[in-house]
Amino acid sequence: MTKNLDLMDYDVLGLAGWRREQIKQQLATEKDIQVTLTVHKGGPFDQALFAGALDETLQWLKPAEINYQIWPLSEWKSQLSLSAPKYFAQAFAFDGKKMTELVLAYNKEKPLKDWVFLEHYCYLASWARRQKIDPSLELILRFEVSRGLMEIRDYGPRKLKPGSLNANETLEVFDHTEFQAPFFLGKNISAMYVHPKTLQVIVTPLMAEEARVLDLLDEGLALSQTQLRQLIFDFDWSQKRTVQGWSELILQMIKKGFVIEGST
Repeated sequence: MTKNLDLMDYDVLGLAGWRREQIKQQLATEKDIQVTLTVHKGGPFDQALFAGALDETLQWLKPAEINYQIWPLSEWKSQLSLSAPKYFAQAFAFDGKKMTELVLAYNKEKPLKDWVFLEHYCYLASWARRQKIDPSLELILRFEVSRGLMEIRDYGPRKLKPGSLNANETLEVFDHTEFQAPFFLGKNISAMYVHPKTLQVIVTPLMAEEARVLDLLDEGLALSQTQLRQLIFDFDWSQKRTVQGWSELILQMIKKGFVIEGST
């Protein structure tokens, strides 16, 4: 039985990262699948860039059918607001009325310059913070905006000094000491980041010792495993871990994707 996969341009044009890998994997594993891509013309953005994104997307998507439609600006704006509950489901579940108000006000203030709706909403969380919203809603919204963007962006390989350790550039930390939600793991602080090999967005508890390692790496020091281990041990006045213990922790952080080591 043929399965239909209907995709919209504002969800897939120029798509990268984990979302693209998910679609490609689905197309590779499900043989009887027919893809229909709906492309809307008439948006208020650079049409040459839009066409380029379409050409690039068709290199890997290869839909069986492309459905072209003409959308006036009013329809783009309408669909932009209607799509928000899909992208920010947790935030709307927490306070749907307030989220509806925020989305409408944000879209009124921010012109639509990107056909990828999630990219349009990239500043929604920081913008909402200035509106002095409920801190719990702000935390949920920041989490969903960050996760959505991590799933669709192409961060590409970093040029790192061979043997040097670097904090994962996508890493974002969430302090949820005052608010717990199902998507947070642990009691106080969680970290979210794109795994450098699988491209999956990982959410995991952040231990105090891991935070200490990341703080040192954020200072821009090009440290090897040996140098970082010794530096941490020198400042670990409590001596809760041995040098070997810190070495094991650093290796675990590399395996988890918290820390990235330059190829030798």
